[in-house]
Amino acid sequence: TASMTAAAMRSLSEANQARTNEQLTPAPSFQSGGTVEDMVRDMIRRGDVIGNHTWDHPHLPTLTTSAVVSELTRGTDAIAAIETADLAALSTAQIAALDTDQFGALSTTALTALSTTQIGGVTAGQIGQLSTTQFNALTTQVIAQFSTAQVGGVTTTQITNLPVSDFQALSAAQISEFSLTQTGYLSTTDLAALTTTQLGGFTAAQLGVLSGAQLGSFSTTALADL
Repeated sequence: TASMTAAAMRSLSEANQARTNEQLTPAPSFQSGGTVEDMVRDMIRRGDVIGNHTWDHPHLPTLTTSAVVSELTRGTDAIAAIETADLAALSTAQIAALDTDQFGALSTTALTALSTTQIGGVTAGQIGQLSTTQFNALTTQVIAQFSTAQVGGVTTTQITNLPVSDFQALSAAQISEFSLTQTGYLSTTDLAALTTTQLGGFTAAQLGVLSGAQLGSFSTTALADL
């Protein structure tokens, strides 16, 4: 709470870390603002799930709506700022060294702020750990740079919810690397947006797993170029 001393809060954090290490799984932690930046950094590095517990832990029913929004927004923004600043200092190799739980706990703000160089270090396993929202934040304007290995880490759920603009950014070579399972989950909306160049990347095996509805979504021009 707001009345806790920094020492008491650090003691709780250390106890939480000990429990986390013992259980070998990230533990949720809820923080208020003010004096906890170092602890938040420690939790991010451990892969703990960090919840926004408002900025200074007021009694919310006594606040106006705008004050409640401010409490929540200020806490979220503070956590994201710490996380983003720490990530910006990591090399490609350090990004790749993050375990999947740590990477999967990153906020969309932090993922969007990753440089294209840093994204080159993201592993297939890390990609597969992301929610649809996180994945879309990561791939904004950079999915065209995904390596073959990274494409292989994309889950069927991520593929199903891939924005058309991101799908259109894929090269024919990247499309050819989709597994048959991944290919079968492509939406008719995405397929309808294919360029003739992209369609040229589909293998015969990939075309063979598409349903009639999926094949019917190809443009006449694209089909004529098969």
